[in-house]
Amino acid sequence: MTALKEALGALQALNGTLHEGEFLARSAVGSACRQEHWDIMNDLMAEAREIQRKALRARNY
Repeated sequence: MTALKEALGALQALNGTLHEGEFLARSAVGSACRQEHWDIMNDLMAEAREIQRKALRARNY
């Protein structure tokens, strides 16, 4: 449970950071960095989905 709570806290903090810096991130990402930006975002989303799957399994356990 502690690990799940820590993972949730980390995702919530990341979500807040992404929300606050959304405008800056969009303006900072030029066409040369766009693919790298999307790769990183896709990796973050994959990790979030994995945490969600683990949380659902723990809840249903």
